[in-house]
Amino acid sequence: MRIPHMSQAVLLTLMATGVAVPALPARATRSTPADFGPVLISDRDIREQPRLRAVGPLFESRELETGELFRALRPLFSKVEDDELETLQAHFLWPVGTYLRKGKRSYWRFLSVIGQNRDVEDPASPYRVWVLPVFFVGRDPAGENYLAVFPIGGKINRVLGRDKVVFVLFPLYMYSCAGTTRSYDVLWPIISRTKGETLSHFRIFPFYGKAVRAGRSEKMFVLWPFWTSAKYFYEGSSGGGFVLFPLFGHVKLEDQESWMVLPPFFRWSRGKKQNVTYCPWPFFQKSSGTIDKLYFWPVWGRKAKGNIRQNFLFWPVFSKEIRETPRDVSKSYAARPFVYYQSRTDKEPAAAEPRTKYLKIWPLLCYEKKESGRRLRLLDLYPLKNNPGIERNWAPLWTLYSYEGNAREKEYELLWGLFRRRTRPQQEVYTSLFPLVAWRATADGSAREWSVLKGLVGYSRDGDRKRFRLLYFLKFGDTDEDDAGESGADEAGAREE
Repeated sequence: MRIPHMSQAVLLTLMATGVAVPALPARATRSTPADFGPVLISDRDIREQPRLRAVGPLFESRELETGELFRALRPLFSKVEDDELETLQAHFLWPVGTYLRKGKRSYWRFLSVIGQNRDVEDPASPYRVWVLPVFFVGRDPAGENYLAVFPIGGKINRVLGRDKVVFVLFPLYMYSCAGTTRSYDVLWPIISRTKGETLSHFRIFPFYGKAVRAGRSEKMFVLWPFWTSAKYFYEGSSGGGFVLFPLFGHVKLEDQESWMVLPPFFRWSRGKKQNVTYCPWPFFQKSSGTIDKLYFWPVWGRKAKGNIRQNFLFWPVFSKEIRETPRDVSKSYAARPFVYYQSRTDKEPAAAEPRTKYLKIWPLLCYEKKESGRRLRLLDLYPLKNNPGIERNWAPLWTLYSYEGNAREKEYELLWGLFRRRTRPQQEVYTSLFPLVAWRATADGSAREWSVLKGLVGYSRDGDRKRFRLLYFLKFGDTDEDDAGESGADEAGAREE
């Protein structure tokens, strides 16, 4: 393991400089090998994964439950890597910079500069480096190179859903293509011409424009937005309509009909699948059919579509959403920006308690319950549900109190380890108030230990063996036998790690 070796090096440095590192009973070596409060903590987390923390929340190195190695120098840098899976995620003063690698693919971003490479080991692989919105260079999957300086001119491939975009003194001239469809723009968006196998489009904006999709639709505008019209040729839903803005509009199709007055404020639609009433939009909205909705916006509203049900009160302050799948039910509640709650409950077998929970009361706390355990943090200054950049680079800086627990162990920390308490049900309890006092006891009372000022005065008992410590280096009691036992335990622990 890489982290225990690092921990041993730090401990040897402390000992060489004269800092007392108290010996621990053999049974305690797994829980807290070194505890110097916010200065240095080298131990294992509640999932039995090794970790090293130093200078409060600023430095952290640990092996995650997934086997990935995590390191952070907050808030400047953090990374999670897995050598076996060849993955790496790094954040630099998030959201300033990000680097991601999966196998041979890589992606990075620094402010508005982004880069991608499909194969970092192949100099001929597709790549891109874009300095948004002024400079673009890259190579597309077909092996074609491109370069553009906006708005002077150049070529950009694979952008905005187009295979290629070529421009000169934008918006003076622009050409783009997507498959067999070609588009030409002069003084964009005024003059435009598009031609393809099934699409024909011409526009002199805002005077006249017409778009035809063969076998599907014909759309036209004159003096946009005052007159627009359309014809549709879909099977079972053919027909047409118009809008004379801002006065009146009408759409008549095989399966539905809509009337509009002062569009978009007043609309009445009746159809086989959906009925809609806006009177006026967006303040009163009612629909039935595929979407069941009733809004008195922004005071109150409800909406149901398929397996999703939504409600709001005084939009966007209070909201509720329920999603059902064959396996489980997800519920979320929000009182923005202060409260957000989310839960997921299994359907089979019927569960009384949610399988997962997430609660944020901003900026006070964040609580999470997962199958692997529970976690509580105070404070939590990020108003949204935390993302990896926040979790790794920033959240520990403002976490004054934390709790983590599972079926095996529970850990409580205040001020980045100034106060710590770890409990193992039916096994042992460890408590520390750095640097004043620390004590540990097993549940059956067979072992006990306490220390004042990290060894100025100390006492430990393991079975019938007792030991006293004074002035860090003076030891009394069963010292010879204990030292031999501790040395053997340390050597065994080193071999194990």
